[in-house]
Amino acid sequence: MPLKSPIAAVVSSLVVGSFLAGCSSAAWKPVQRPVNYQTTLAPTSTQSVLLLRSTGAPMPVDYTISSNGKDVKPGKIFDNVEGQLAPWIARLTKSVNRGLAKTLTQREMLVDANTFYMLSATSDWTTQDPYLTRKGRCYPSATHFTPEPNKRYMALFTFSGNSCTNEVYDITSGAPVPLKI
Repeated sequence: MPLKSPIAAVVSSLVVGSFLAGCSSAAWKPVQRPVNYQTTLAPTSTQSVLLLRSTGAPMPVDYTISSNGKDVKPGKIFDNVEGQLAPWIARLTKSVNRGLAKTLTQREMLVDANTFYMLSATSDWTTQDPYLTRKGRCYPSATHFTPEPNKRYMALFTFSGNSCTNEVYDITSGAPVPLKI
């Protein structure tokens, strides 16, 4: 069996060390960043736009939107946390979320105006630490709202430390205004 040269041993140690440092739990600490409020759909006199976003961590978030006894699951979303993780980890997270999990950084949909909606969001995840596998779960209380015609709204799931929140904002003017519920 051939012996490794000292240089190869040092290089492989540096590569493994860099990989483990990049995947450490410190890389997953929530960081609040500005959120993009742009939508591609246009509201109408009978419908509003609902934008679904998350911020603070790259874990997938699954929304359920309920109205008139019907539940709609528009699909999972995630925060791609650019600038928070090492660039190669951010690219890997984005590729896995988009490819395997069919998760997007945002989803938007038209909702009927003057209709009561209940929004609930959940997040279940597993992270790999160099020495420990961690599982997490976040279930904020449900949020409700009744959209007005010709308006744009955003439901924002926010990871913050060991907790999370789900809030609805009016983003019609371009800046988020929290809804008073």
